[in-house]
Order: sequence, then C-alpha cells, then structure tokens
Amino acid sequence: MNIFKLSMFIGLVFTLNSCGNYEEFKEDPSGAFTGLVPGNAISFAEVRDKVLGPRCFKCHGNYSDYEVVKGKVNAILGMVRADAMPKDGPLENNQKIILFSWIQSGAPRDAQAPNPNPGPNPNPVPIPGDPPTGDLDFSKVSTSVFKPHCINCHGSFNDYSVVKSKINIIVDKVRTNQMPLGSTLAPNLKAILFDWAAAGAPQVGTGPLPVPDPIPAPLSPTYESLKTHVLSQKCIACHNPQGRARFLDFSTYEAMSAYGGRLFDFRRPERSDIIKGILDDEEPMPPLGSPFDQVTREEINVLIQWIRLGIPKN
Repeated sequence: MNIFKLSMFIGLVFTLNSCGNYEEFKEDPSGAFTGLVPGNAISFAEVRDKVLGPRCFKCHGNYSDYEVVKGKVNAILGMVRADAMPKDGPLENNQKIILFSWIQSGAPRDAQAPNPNPGPNPNPVPIPGDPPTGDLDFSKVSTSVFKPHCINCHGSFNDYSVVKSKINIIVDKVRTNQMPLGSTLAPNLKAILFDWAAAGAPQVGTGPLPVPDPIPAPLSPTYESLKTHVLSQKCIACHNPQGRARFLDFSTYEAMSAYGGRLFDFRRPERSDIIKGILDDEEPMPPLGSPFDQVTREEINVLIQWIRLGIPKN
C-alpha cells in the first residue's frame, strides 16, 4: 500500500469526524426544528449519559471527552440527522431532541438555568481595534468573506438570519484562526467581519466597503500557487501538523517537499503517489462525502506539471 493510499484510508475515516467546529442546521419552513428544548438547560453530562454512552461509546470511546465531542459536533449532527449513525440503527426521537437541542445552543459543557425574563439577544462583543465603520452590511460582508471562504462548507451562510444567529461563534472561530478550515482570513478581511459584527451585524448598511486583498494570480505550477488554489481549499484541513492526516503534512513547502520520492515520481509525474491518490476510483482524495470539492482535471494537470518541473516553491 503506497503512502497516499494509506493517507486516503485514514483520511476517509477521520475527515467526516473533523470538518467543522460549530453547528449548522437545515431549518424547516418555520425557521427552526420543532420539538426542541432550551439547549442551554442540557449539560454535556446529560448528553453523554442519555445519548453518547448508550449508543456511541461502543465505536467511539473517546466521546466521553467533552473537548472531543465539542470539536466534532457538526460531523456528529450530520451523521445522526441522516440516520447514518449509530451503525446499529437511528437514535430514538427523545435522544435526537436532547442531542440537537444541546448542539443548537452551542454544545455547552454545563447546563445553565433558563432566564425567567429573557430579553433580546445582545449584540456581539466589540472586537478591540479600529472603531466600526457603520457602513458594512450583510451583502458586502458576504461578498468579501462568506462566499469566497465559508460557503463551501457552510452553505447556509448565504442566509442572513443563520449568520446573524451564529455571529458570536463565527467571530470567535475566525479570531482564534480555527476557521476557515486549513487557512486563515487575511487581516483586512478579519477587520471587515469584526467591524460588521461589532456594529450589530446589520443586514442593510451604507457606505463604501474596505478594499479586500487583490484577487490571487491564476493557478500555476508552483507550491505557493497550488497552496492558494488547491491545497488550502481541499487538503490542508487534514494534512497539517495538528490534522487527522498529519503524517502527510502539506501545510508548508518544506514539509511537503521533504517526502521526495515517497510522494513524487519525478521521471513519470503522472504515476506519483499523490496523483494516484487523487484519482483512486474507490477512495479518491479528498474523501467522497467530505465537505471538500474533488480536485479538478485542470488542477491535476498543473500538479503533474509542477512535479515535472521539480516541485518549485515559487
């Protein structure tokens, strides 16, 4: 088994469990799941004892760890919602209600007593830095940030109400560089998002939009270009020093080039293990069913050309 074939096998197992760190719901026509309870009244211990322990521990022993489950709630939700997990049959409805309610409230570790006099949701906490411009609206932020960097995994971010309801979580994940997967937003794009959030995430606004970074140059046979157009979008979420496929690190040129002949066939580039892995009929990379698009024929041709040229960095 070649090195990339091994990567595919392990990557297929773990990618579904690792992509996404906050929940994303498909809502019914009324705008929410029916029958859910206030999730902040549910603790992880209750979810563990009533759902995970009886139905999941047999295959996923590490689901007793809050941090593990918290990091995989999106994958868990998707598999349970599709009745693909547990393997021995779908959860009971009451178990789904507990799990979905807990996730929808942000998967808290500890339960919180419900507020007897709930008021409107507070605005996001302002981010330190320049004062918000007050000129940004959802359309402008979506064009600069969500569509190019988030929609691939989080399709519902086209919907203002979805983004508005999750703005604190989104800001936290972007600020700590946990999102987007496999890359980080440019500083000026972070400023756009943070200023908009600090202004209350308005749907409609006025005024000019800060100029985003220039559009990247077209794909070319260099590592830096491939990283921008292909690796960061489709590979590095798992192939990084902390990722599920950390044994094949594509996150830096130095790491990827160090594999040499184990990953690249410089005499016959099209027979390189990385190309074979991408084109595998049964287990292609990225794995089928992952949130990432498959590598296109054009991108594969540029990869082959890059290998033929000796994998230049720039």
